[in-house]
Amino acid sequence: MNVLKHPLTFFGLTFIYSWVLWLIAILIGANLNNSPVLIFYYLGGIGPSLIGILLTYKIEDKEYIKNFWHRSYDPRLIKPKWYFLIILFVILPLLIGIGIDLFIGGTGAELEGIDEFISKPLSFFPYLLFLIIAVLAEEFGWRGYAQEHLQRKYSMISSGLLIGIFWSIWHLPLFFIEGTYQNELGIGSFEFWLFFIFIIPESLIYAWIYNKNSRSILSAILYHLLGNLMGELFVPVGLAPFIRFIIVCIIAITLSLIYSKKSLENESL
Repeated sequence: MNVLKHPLTFFGLTFIYSWVLWLIAILIGANLNNSPVLIFYYLGGIGPSLIGILLTYKIEDKEYIKNFWHRSYDPRLIKPKWYFLIILFVILPLLIGIGIDLFIGGTGAELEGIDEFISKPLSFFPYLLFLIIAVLAEEFGWRGYAQEHLQRKYSMISSGLLIGIFWSIWHLPLFFIEGTYQNELGIGSFEFWLFFIFIIPESLIYAWIYNKNSRSILSAILYHLLGNLMGELFVPVGLAPFIRFIIVCIIAITLSLIYSKKSLENESL
């Protein structure tokens, strides 16, 4: 068997590429205010999509590659109800988490992001562009390549959970680079551990979104982008992040129960 075709090869190459560059960033300063560190930070961040696209061109035929890009930009592949569900899956856990924290006397969320957007809307657009680029730097890899190839060998649910574990661990070096979101969480803190486990059920939701919309990479891009955007505008604090995690788990389990049951019913017909 060609080792490049093994679905786990993607993760090995992605980790080597990203972690080597991020290790260099850590060794030369570990602070995003340092221009060379920033360059290595960005270069490492494109690892998932870069490796995913390179492997796709290496092992797939022209027809598949054409289909790969079609699934990356065609909004018609996404069913109308799933546009609503994508928005709901992002906003509902966030609002419930914030609402419960407020109910028990907490502050719910930090609103500096939304305040800045309201006061200086034009200054937000460059940051929105950064969020778009950051999402594109990942989703051609995690969903476009890994989800697609893993579920040729494993079940869709197992593939989604496996990606979640690797995707979570992939972020580890970023905790040692000052100025990153991960570094601000603090190594070993409650938020540190919650970050890692949160990604796993999230990855299962991505898997359902991807598969229920004709394997649309664009659907995963939209979900990822909206999640990052809302997380920047409304930063949950107190009990809110944990409640958000619980709701995400409930959504992931509910989707699995609903669509797994439908699949069994279709097979029995």
